[in-house]
Amino acid sequence: MAVLVVISWTHWSPADRLKNAAWLLTCGSVLMSIFYAVLNHEVNHFRRKTDQLAAKKKLAFDVVSEWHKEGIVTYLRITQKLYEKHKHLIEENRSTEFSQLLEQDDSARAAFVSLFNYFECISLGVAQQIHDEEFMRKSFRNVFIAYLNAYDFYIQYRRKKFNNDRIWKEFTDLAVKWKNTL
Repeated sequence: MAVLVVISWTHWSPADRLKNAAWLLTCGSVLMSIFYAVLNHEVNHFRRKTDQLAAKKKLAFDVVSEWHKEGIVTYLRITQKLYEKHKHLIEENRSTEFSQLLEQDDSARAAFVSLFNYFECISLGVAQQIHDEEFMRKSFRNVFIAYLNAYDFYIQYRRKKFNNDRIWKEFTDLAVKWKNTL
């Protein structure tokens, strides 16, 4: 702007030189401030989006890491034993008998419900865009589909029994979505 003032100085009348120089410097400063504010806003917006994506991926990684910790592994062992012992009920979709077995075995019921609540929380996180869906899909797709295929009969039974279509709904919706996509 100073160079522009120096170049223009000789073309202005002597009476208008100071007024024009002040006007040019003022307008130039305002324009530079506006450009700086826009540029600063864009940089901050990009940084914020990058930070949010990194936080989302870290949170998804932490959730996936929970899958390998002792609590979940214990639940998986219990539900695997339950599955192997009562596979005939599962394959025959005998939900009433299966439900009665769970009611009689506190540890199996707790493990089963805890796992499905964990899946529901993951699904809610994906639905609310708290978790990175691609990362979660790569980590849990096969698990979700396997549990849906094995226990959908029981989920439907619980929904009817408690007259609540929302029981593990996010989980089933996400598992069906992932099942239908590669």
